[in-house]
Amino acid sequence: MRSFRDGSGRLLRAAGFLAILLLLNVILSWLLRAYSIVDVDFHKIAQGDVQDLIVGSSHGLSGLDPDVLEEYTGGKTQNACLGGEFPIDSFYIIQEAERHQKLRRVIYELDPGYWVAGNHYNAVYQSFPRSALKVRYYLDRVLMSDFRMTLLPWYQYAHDYRNIPRIVQAKQSASYRRRDAEILRDTTYFCKDNGFMYINRIEGAAKDSSIPVLWEQDNIKEDSLRYFQKMRKYCQENGIELVVVTLPIPTETLKQYEEHFRGAYEYFKELLQDSGVVYYNLNYGAEKMRLSAQDFNDYDGHMYGDTAARVSKKLGELVAKE
Repeated sequence: MRSFRDGSGRLLRAAGFLAILLLLNVILSWLLRAYSIVDVDFHKIAQGDVQDLIVGSSHGLSGLDPDVLEEYTGGKTQNACLGGEFPIDSFYIIQEAERHQKLRRVIYELDPGYWVAGNHYNAVYQSFPRSALKVRYYLDRVLMSDFRMTLLPWYQYAHDYRNIPRIVQAKQSASYRRRDAEILRDTTYFCKDNGFMYINRIEGAAKDSSIPVLWEQDNIKEDSLRYFQKMRKYCQENGIELVVVTLPIPTETLKQYEEHFRGAYEYFKELLQDSGVVYYNLNYGAEKMRLSAQDFNDYDGHMYGDTAARVSKKLGELVAKE
């Protein structure tokens, strides 16, 4: 009898410990993870009438304005780009959108740096709606990459503990309850409900001169190529037009690292040549745009809002001709 009681007591203590751990995880995740544009994106994808979906990196987030694109393509567009969004994340975002919408077109903003960089950013997964699809996403994206994401899903944001008062205040707002972009703004930028981040020009502000992640074909991550091919196949099987675009960067950066950017252009042009996928590289070829550092917030390629309008107009015209 004693051994039975001892065993059940241990089980109860273990269950209690797990319950406390789960509660702490929920509380810390809520306190530390800020409300972001990707939360807005998933809400709009589920609730809106999205025909064209943009996926990709922060270059697409600040460089492709759906309002401008829609003037040429005629389809309701949602920008679901995000800094730290890799091909695997884009692949799952497309599937999530297709669960709610019948997509006509996907525009994949291809930043070559994301094909050679380490993949340790989980903002898309954290905001991904609960579903069987998220379970598959977890198995592919999180389970084998970092055990802390499973046991302590808030640890990635632990360094933001000083922002807890601001995060809590934001999550008590009407904008958060509506899941819109009204509160996602500061002096540098503001976000729109269509997923676009408009970067303001600020007189006298210094540009970030950080070196971009440079393309090297030998450093291609196998997962990046694999999930891009999955993306391409998924779009083909579901009757979705896939358009791939590499956005322009400052001519100063392009000249400084010409070998790397030219190599990426040649690689992706060959990769997509006979795939049935349209590829526009706005740094090279007939569709190139020459933009200087004054058109960007930094030397990496994050555009000011007025520059993004010009680039979006260019892409809209190209897509409309197809």
